[in-house]
Amino acid sequence: MSTLIAFRIQLGCSKAEFARQAGLSVQVIIKAENGEPITTRSATKIAQALSRNFEKVIMAQQIEGLNIREDG
Repeated sequence: MSTLIAFRIQLGCSKAEFARQAGLSVQVIIKAENGEPITTRSATKIAQALSRNFEKVIMAQQIEGLNIREDG
């Protein structure tokens, strides 16, 4: 497993660029990278963006350090 920071650095993306790719705000990416709680929806969008970039399925649970809270 890798952290979101490690994945993002492998891609050569800034936080802003990755946020754009994931369809999220930079603030959500910062929260995710800092281990602060993010919604399941945000975690899924992050995983989908990573999956597209790496051309393989990456599940949110495979991203080390994500603090996923239940939506609602």
